[in-house]
Amino acid sequence: MEDTHRVRGWGTLLLPVCLLVSPGCYTYHETSVTALEPDEAVRVTLNAAGARAVLPGGGGAESFEARFTEAAPDTLVFSVWIGAAYRGTPFESTYQRIVVPRSDVRLVEDRQLSRNRSALVAAGVIAAIVVLIDQLDWVPIFSRDGGGGTIDPPETEGVILRR
Repeated sequence: MEDTHRVRGWGTLLLPVCLLVSPGCYTYHETSVTALEPDEAVRVTLNAAGARAVLPGGGGAESFEARFTEAAPDTLVFSVWIGAAYRGTPFESTYQRIVVPRSDVRLVEDRQLSRNRSALVAAGVIAAIVVLIDQLDWVPIFSRDGGGGTIDPPETEGVILRR
């Protein structure tokens, strides 16, 4: 009985953890601007002066995620999704073009899919689904009788069995 509760406890913890780590399927790796392709997903880290100029309402943030657009000799151009502020409206897919002086850019990182993290998240989601199905009693996966799944034979006292 204790094992069943332990499995259910782990199962109820897996789902929120999977939801929290699902964006973690991607990792960022430092790259040079010359290696970037147009429309590639990047994370840009700015110096303090650049952050104040480019992200004035950023609350002290020094980095932002964007799509690389183009590079000029003294500036970099990025496309940043701002549609979150317009959810439920026709402007939900709106992007803003940001021009950043190269001197303000401290670091540019490209986004890459992490196979290990993706496999971990997939395994966690599958485990959470199995536990959820078991808890809803759609399919009995884990034993609930505490006896390892064995069924005791019925009482036969006073009953005559004939063949």
